[in-house]
Order: sequence, then structure tokens, then C-alpha cells
Amino acid sequence: MDREDLIDLVADLQHDLGKYLRQPLAFLPETAGEDEIRAALDEALHRTRRTPRGVRGAVEIWDEIVDEGGVDLQSLSGFPAVEAAVEKALAWAEALQQPMPIDRAKAQADLSAVAAAVAELRDEVRGL
Repeated sequence: MDREDLIDLVADLQHDLGKYLRQPLAFLPETAGEDEIRAALDEALHRTRRTPRGVRGAVEIWDEIVDEGGVDLQSLSGFPAVEAAVEKALAWAEALQQPMPIDRAKAQADLSAVAAAVAELRDEVRGL
């Protein structure tokens, strides 16, 4: 994969996960109740990106990006931080299965951390 293709791939990652993963929770009013928080978190994780071609969840988006980028993406020094941030965000799917209340602030921070990690990766790729 050449530099320009890698830049485009990381831009897609920033757009499709960095942006859309955090939006449902971020756009909720501060007064949102538990049901609304759970619904927003579920949407963030399972209906992350809507396009004319359909709806894609975060796991599907992540897997496609990693498959497409292959070793070129995974060899970047910033990739482990992105991978860790994505795994932490995706782990919230387990919390949706539990009866305990969702810690909105923690979930929102974990989902937003993906965008920050991808931004650093984007800067690394641009500097190649």
C-alpha cells in the first residue's frame, strides 16, 4: 500500500469510527435517562455508519479497515494505540448485556478516545 492509499485509509478510519462512534452519546442531552443512554451506546456500536449502501457496525468497520491496511497499517508505531482504543470502545457492547447502569461519562470518554488515537495515527502517516 502506498503512502496516499494509507492516508486515505486512515482518513476513512477517522471518519467512520473516530467521528460516528462517539456521536450518539455526545449528542444526547445531559438529562438523558438510562434507556436513552443504552440506546445511544447500542447505536454507536452496532449501527455506527449509515450510508446509501446500508448500515455498518463498529466491529465491521474496524475489521474492514484492518484487513485493507494489512501489514502496512499494523506496522505503524501509532497502530497499537488505535487498536487498544478501539478494543476498549467495543468492549462497551458487553456492558449493554448487563443490568447495571451505564457510566455515560466513561463510555463517552472511551468512544471519544478512538478519534484522538486515530488523529495521532493520521499525523504519523502524513509525516511518512
